[in-house]
Amino acid sequence: GSGSGNGNGTTTDSNNNTRLKLPPVSLSVAAVAAYHFEYVLSFLFLKLVQPISYGTCDAVRRLGIIIAGRKMFGGEPFSKLNFIGIGTAIMGALSYSIANSAT
Repeated sequence: GSGSGNGNGTTTDSNNNTRLKLPPVSLSVAAVAAYHFEYVLSFLFLKLVQPISYGTCDAVRRLGIIIAGRKMFGGEPFSKLNFIGIGTAIMGALSYSIANSAT
């Protein structure tokens, strides 16, 4: 039968059975390809820098993904505590980079 969405990523059919909506196959394939490409690039980048520098860059990259994802896909706005955590992470990465380059 025809189903109706309830806004949380699931559908309910005419028999009141709830089913999870899956993303299109093309989107899944693109996500797998992008993840593999990122994984290969991370190993290439690791050869160029110190492991601790790589870890710092990776932390900043992940933070960027969180911020961009929140902006692109919505969700609850960042709280003051979120902003404090983001600022602390950025300042820590920046401080490490400055201290490491001075030695």
